[in-house]
Amino acid sequence: MAYEIERKFLIDRIDEEYLVSLGATKKEIAQSYLVPSPSFPVRRIRKTEENGATKYFYTEKRAVGKGFACEENECEISANQYLKLQKERDFALNEIVKTRYVLSQNGLDYEFDFFPFFPYYAILEIELQAEDSPYEIPNFVRVVKEVTFDYAYTNRSMAKEIPLI
Repeated sequence: MAYEIERKFLIDRIDEEYLVSLGATKKEIAQSYLVPSPSFPVRRIRKTEENGATKYFYTEKRAVGKGFACEENECEISANQYLKLQKERDFALNEIVKTRYVLSQNGLDYEFDFFPFFPYYAILEIELQAEDSPYEIPNFVRVVKEVTFDYAYTNRSMAKEIPLI
C-alpha cells in the first residue's frame, strides 16, 4: 500500500520552455476514469508518452483519514490490458488530457499540469513525504489559490465539469 501526499495549487500559467530550461521533464498524459469499485471510489487508466515511449497504468485511490493523504495503488499494465479496461469506463466523465512537467528541486518533485481548457492557469502539485512536511513554492510561481482541499480541482471532478476560476 502506497500513499499519495501532495499539496495542490492553482497557479498562473508558466512558459513551458522555461520549465524545460530548469531541467523539468515533459510527459503527455491521457487518463480515463473507470466505474468505482466498492473499496476504491477512484479508479483510472492512464496512457503516458515520454521521450517517444508509451506506457500504460492502472490506479486505484481512496482517501485516508481527515487530512489530504490518499491510499494509491498503481501498476504498469500492457496496452491490451489498457484497451480491455476501457470497457469499464465511466462515460459520465470525460477523458482528461494534460501535459505534465516534473521539476525536481529542493528535494521535492513539483508537478506542473497544463490542461487545454485552462489557457491562463495550470495546476501545481507538490509531492510530500508526510502531511506536515515542509515545502517551498518556487519563486517563479504565482499562486492564484491553494486547492488541496477543493474537490472541484481534482482531475476526476474536472473530467465532469471544469471549475470556474
